[in-house]
Amino acid sequence: MQKNNVKIILICLLAAAITLPFMGRGENTAAGTPPSSENGAPAKPKKKGTSFMGDLASVDTNAMTLTVSNLTLSVTSDTVIKNRSRSATLADAAGLIGKPIRGTYKKSDDGKLVALTVHLNSSGGSKGGKKKKRAAAAPDTN
Repeated sequence: MQKNNVKIILICLLAAAITLPFMGRGENTAAGTPPSSENGAPAKPKKKGTSFMGDLASVDTNAMTLTVSNLTLSVTSDTVIKNRSRSATLADAAGLIGKPIRGTYKKSDDGKLVALTVHLNSSGGSKGGKKKKRAAAAPDTN
């Protein structure tokens, strides 16, 4: 009888040891509680949307729109516009008609396409542009 009790206790301890690391890893689903990141700070909502890429066809700073290929995108105060990793404005984009740009957008409730992100001077290459080749140093013939 005592051997059976010891076996049951050992099995329970083993089961607890196996499941303990997995306890508390679920998301906090309480209403009104935002999910938090690993360091305890509230998680930043990610801007997800549909990607676009093409040549900038037009910019209307009065209507706050830009046209890329056949897409007319509305620009809002929440739109993040970057030019070579620096903040930019819609007016900055006006000087880049015909140049390639890329970004993301979403469709709003009223059917408009709203730009979430816009990256100007998007050549599709690396972040820093083309690398310059270093000239080989001429041997010193003194």
